[in-house]
Order: sequence, then C-alpha cells, then structure tokens
Amino acid sequence: GYLDENNRIIIHKRQCPIAARLKSSYGNRIIATEWDTHKELSFLVTIYLKGIDNIGLLNEITQVISRQLNVNIRQLSIDTNDGIFESRIQLYVHDVDDVRTICNNLKLIPNIKRVARIED
Repeated sequence: GYLDENNRIIIHKRQCPIAARLKSSYGNRIIATEWDTHKELSFLVTIYLKGIDNIGLLNEITQVISRQLNVNIRQLSIDTNDGIFESRIQLYVHDVDDVRTICNNLKLIPNIKRVARIED
C-alpha cells in the first residue's frame, strides 16, 4: 500500500507498474498490507445442473454443497422429465473459488452431465 499526502492508503498489486514507481520514488511511504481472508461475506450465485435422474441424486447434490463445502442453499428447484433432470440452485458462496470448487465437485457425481454457473 502507498500512504498518500492525505494519509489515505492506496492499494496496488505488486506487479503494477505504478506500484513499482511509487516504491522507487516514495519508499518511505510504502506500507505492508494484506487482505482479510476471513470468509464472513457471501454473495448469491445460481448453478444449473442437468443429467440422468436416479434415486438419491438430490441427496448427493445437497451433500456436496452443504456438507462437504459448508455452503448455504437459498433455493433449489428440480424438474424431471423422461428420466432427465434439470435443476437450478441458488447458493450463498464466499468467493469465486467456492463456485469453482462446487461446480467441479458436482461434476464428479456420475449422473450429472452438465454443470454451469448462470449469470443473473
């Protein structure tokens, strides 16, 4: 971080060319900063699933989301027609890594053929 003349901290990525210039010109105003990595905040995402319906599938899906990844489900809808299911699940996640992990883990369930994040 760079402490400006008004005592505000301006954050730049380490690789940022502006940060490099500030460091070389104003090294005494550079301060170490780090992001709080606590996952207290969450945002809502929707995930779409499609695959072959079978007994216990819904249980497998909710186990991956709620138990394995400790993510809260806001809404879940599932529709089955001729043995094919489609589902939309709204989840509270902490960051993009949560979304990636959830999608990757859902893809590991044998009868799930498609997993995608739906942009609202």
